[in-house]
Amino acid sequence: MKTRKDVEELEMLKTLKIFKEASSNEKAHLDLLKEKKIILYAATLLECDNVNVLKLCLEILENFASNEQAHGFLINTFGIYEALETLSIRVRNKYPDIQSRAADITDKLRNSTPPAYNTRNRTKTTTKQLKRNQLYLLFIEELNEGNRFKLEQSLVKIKGVISFLIDSELKRCTIRICPKAKIIEIMEKIYMKCGLKAVIVTKNNRDGIESYCDLLSESVNRSYLEYPEEVHSPRTKTICTPASTRPNNGDTGMLKSLVNIWNESFYW
Repeated sequence: MKTRKDVEELEMLKTLKIFKEASSNEKAHLDLLKEKKIILYAATLLECDNVNVLKLCLEILENFASNEQAHGFLINTFGIYEALETLSIRVRNKYPDIQSRAADITDKLRNSTPPAYNTRNRTKTTTKQLKRNQLYLLFIEELNEGNRFKLEQSLVKIKGVISFLIDSELKRCTIRICPKAKIIEIMEKIYMKCGLKAVIVTKNNRDGIESYCDLLSESVNRSYLEYPEEVHSPRTKTICTPASTRPNNGDTGMLKSLVNIWNESFYW
């Protein structure tokens, strides 16, 4: 008899196979990357122990990494590069072939950044990124390895979440959300779906002292709640879509179908 974990892994494999097939079409890459949850889903599952899941995730990331136009997006989106580096370290003794593939992708992305990429451009990119996205650090007292998977699956499915990084040992979750998303609504969904209460970790830029803010119970000024961006600053330029590379109607239809499959598979 199949366990709940077996069923969940079968669903993951089914979804990843759909994404792998879609990512094999280089012409659709720029549009697929705009739907960030697709690439972030593969990056998040690199923490899984299932070898078949890991291989499918790497195939998806290899497909995107083979397209130079996608490199800026892959490097600049918090969570993708970090997940590849973590996987490379985690499996180096157990699965050398997987470690080698993950290392090859990170090397390719790292080498795509010009060594003389000037400070002014980096500063400009960081400023624009600050205007687009919000970065928060959550402390979740009841977070552990047992409920981490459920939290990951919930965050992947919440609209407005761009990327996240979970540290179950420190009971923390770094989360980046889009400008229109409200962190309190995301915290409420985490509590509703996982039964985990999160509080926001704030940091005083002058003395570096951290404090906790229970946004679900307190009424506070939220203008100071974001965690300092320099802790998780983006790495270089972002992806752009030249007019000559925009998809034709056929590509758009494929993307729409893919997004519909995603929407039907998960709640938002």
